[in-house]
Amino acid sequence: MHTAAATAAAAGDPVLVHDGVAVPAPASPQTLLTQHRQWSYTTALARQGCLVVDWQLHLQRLIRNAHLLGQQRPPTYAKFLAWLEEQQDTAAATAALDAAVRPQVAQALQMLTSADQQQQQQQQQQQQQQEQMQAMVTVLVTDPQHDSSESQPGCPSLSVLVWAKQVPSAAAPSPAKLLVAGGPRELAQAKHCGWALQRQPLEQLKQQAGADEVLLSDSSGALLEGLVSNFFVIADEAALMQRPGHAAAAAAAAAGDEVAGAQFESQTTATSSSSSSSAAGLVLLTAGPAHAALPGISQARVLQACQQLQLRVLQQPARPEQRHAWREAFLTNCVRGIQPVASVQLPDGSTWQAPATGSSSMTQQLQQAVAELQVMTDMTL
Repeated sequence: MHTAAATAAAAGDPVLVHDGVAVPAPASPQTLLTQHRQWSYTTALARQGCLVVDWQLHLQRLIRNAHLLGQQRPPTYAKFLAWLEEQQDTAAATAALDAAVRPQVAQALQMLTSADQQQQQQQQQQQQQQEQMQAMVTVLVTDPQHDSSESQPGCPSLSVLVWAKQVPSAAAPSPAKLLVAGGPRELAQAKHCGWALQRQPLEQLKQQAGADEVLLSDSSGALLEGLVSNFFVIADEAALMQRPGHAAAAAAAAAGDEVAGAQFESQTTATSSSSSSSAAGLVLLTAGPAHAALPGISQARVLQACQQLQLRVLQQPARPEQRHAWREAFLTNCVRGIQPVASVQLPDGSTWQAPATGSSSMTQQLQQAVAELQVMTDMTL
């Protein structure tokens, strides 16, 4: 791997580090992704100039992406997957990947911080600015560009690109307006670069409709996920059972939860009788491992938070015909966090409007619980 001293970028501009070398950065990560469409990536949030949120989960995602793409599109990541097979310990493999990627993330963040400090005149202002600074960090991994690419002993043979840019620090994202359009994405379980190109028509539709996000649905109408987010509905469990067919659907959903994945077993088996007073009678709906939706890092934290709050979870997508039971809805995204939903424009032309929830909504409780669960990794070199 090449090494190069971090070079300050102009304040506000994005930076790009490619195998340890600072190179000209495209204005948006989408441009970078469309140039490497057969590969995979992850996007994280960095706080206070150097603290990346849930970094270990992002490393695990990169490994999971490589496995999925290698299986579906061989010989993608052939060398990396061969290296993974040689590792006896998953934790050791994750640590080795960390050693290969982390220095480049640190370099990109240092470039952003240096550019930011150049605009400050006083030391106190510099410190305050860094404490408030947030950055979006996109890490893209590919096979080495050349067979002779350098690789340190014990480290995977990969080419690494890190794109980073400062983003506004929004304590409370504005409620989002959603539009339902488009079907399930290709290779939905993997975060792959090709989706950045495939979703462009839906991005244009979103802008034309004045929406903040587009929800994808399957042939049955189930609401799977957003273009760059996971989708959740908090529903009144009793109301789900009030109309014909809903009881059977809820029973099927509960049965599906039992096989959706052991990591979420405790959440899906929670019952109303054991719930806290604020969660009693409510159920959270979101697409699970059995559905055509990306397993989100923030989504995983939400499911953990539901366990803490004793909020029952059904890993089933919300359905438009159940909207009479919807009480709240929100999106998750690693950069924006938890974003409440104000409205959902449905395919039949109707619009679901979020009812007023007051100052103690379940969405707000989940926001606080997720913030306490997140783990910060210091990227300082």
